[in-house]
Amino acid sequence: MSAALKHEAGRSETGGLKSIREQLEAVQAGYPLNDAATLMEKVTKGDSTLKKRILSQATLTRVRRPRDEAPVLKRDSSEKVARIERIWARVLAIYQNDEAQAGAFMNRPHMMLAGKTPLEMTLEGETGAAFLNSVLGTIEHGFAA
Repeated sequence: MSAALKHEAGRSETGGLKSIREQLEAVQAGYPLNDAATLMEKVTKGDSTLKKRILSQATLTRVRRPRDEAPVLKRDSSEKVARIERIWARVLAIYQNDEAQAGAFMNRPHMMLAGKTPLEMTLEGETGAAFLNSVLGTIEHGFAA
């Protein structure tokens, strides 16, 4: 089965969040471009400037295309999209699967993030995502919104 068929926006074939092992396999095989585009649309609420911050046009032109399969991202881009996917899944859970509210949260500056948006923090790399995860934990426990 191709990575594109295995991969479905953070969900395993049983419907639960992907395990770390499954995420690693998806990154190693290359994150499917179509899945990345769908995720970017949701997270950026269609903002083309934000989409370009996630995957530049140059990156999109270098997308690998395995024989007879859908195009997939290279490792570094796959890592970035997988990181965004993990954050998105957690934010969706906080907002009870309301994509409109989750998208608004991802793109709104937050005082606990020094005025940056959650998406900006996620794009800062693993350290930014780790800091954002600690803030999300605080929000989950009802201390900030």
